[in-house]
Amino acid sequence: MPDADVRRHEGFRVTTPLRSILGVAAGDLDLDQVATALNEALERGLITRRMLLARVDAFGDRAAPRIERALARGGR
Repeated sequence: MPDADVRRHEGFRVTTPLRSILGVAAGDLDLDQVATALNEALERGLITRRMLLARVDAFGDRAAPRIERALARGGR
């Protein structure tokens, strides 16, 4: 995993919000949960739509359409 996808939080190495959301979008997590996490991260300013779209293709064929559907569910 690239160093840019990891940060330290209270002494622990954790993935960035962007990496976490893209990772779960590529997997089997319920789309409602992906949409909730994605839209909360957008609202809190942790990620941007531009950041998502710039990296989504690196997470496989499944991630991009699920990110698009999750964004649509949030009204963004």
